[in-house]
Amino acid sequence: MKVIFFDIDGTLVPLEGYISDSTKEAIALAKAKGNKIFLCSGRSRTQLVGPVKELPYDGIVAAAGACIEIGGEVVYESVVAKEEEEKFLRLFENEDVSFGVQTKDGIYTTKRGYEKTRERFLQAGCDLEQMEENIALFHVVDDLRNLGPVEKLFYNRSNFTIDYVKEYLGDYFHVELSSFDIHDKYSGEITVEGVNKATGMEYVLKHYGLTQADSVAFGDGPNDLDMLSYANLGIAMGNAIADAKEAADYVTDDIYHDGIYKAMKKFGII
Repeated sequence: MKVIFFDIDGTLVPLEGYISDSTKEAIALAKAKGNKIFLCSGRSRTQLVGPVKELPYDGIVAAAGACIEIGGEVVYESVVAKEEEEKFLRLFENEDVSFGVQTKDGIYTTKRGYEKTRERFLQAGCDLEQMEENIALFHVVDDLRNLGPVEKLFYNRSNFTIDYVKEYLGDYFHVELSSFDIHDKYSGEITVEGVNKATGMEYVLKHYGLTQADSVAFGDGPNDLDMLSYANLGIAMGNAIADAKEAADYVTDDIYHDGIYKAMKKFGII
């Protein structure tokens, strides 16, 4: 038995918001052979909607490793300390950018952040219907404080480089380039240091009494580097960024040309 971990955006789902028939078939065949299927994403659990929700998965590594769900039950959660969260809010709350916090139960942003996020989806190439579906998952609040345990923080197209944000926030945090559409140095996602997709994978494998040798991972973006490096077989999509391809053991075709199906066939997973 293998545990197969799939990133979502850019790996399972393109900007157009669908999952190809070949990918659905590959996952169904892998599941039928006794493998475990896990989503492994920067998304929160509440963002697992539409075609993703219909996949026959066994669990989720959400919020870039900060929340793990197995068999419908949350079994692990990493949360940001209040005083550290405050550093992030002080940095961005007066900036005209898309930013917010992710909890186990939702994604929260300010009214200004909501409008900026809406713009970003459209600029990334989402059509109006897809943009509205994505933005509907965001809760607009006046103040991002005291919303419950925060798993992950995010900001997009800010005035600060990722190096500045890292230095400002300090060693408590792990700051990664955003994995959504353009991977520029002014957009990022933030978890507690030591929490990433690879640590989530390790937790899942131990849960099943398995080891790193029993893992396969598919990814394409910045927050997939640890995942692709950790997996016994790391597979980068043909549309992946250069660093993801470098971290992977194999590069398959892109998301629009049956990349997942072809790789799973090549390595005898299906």
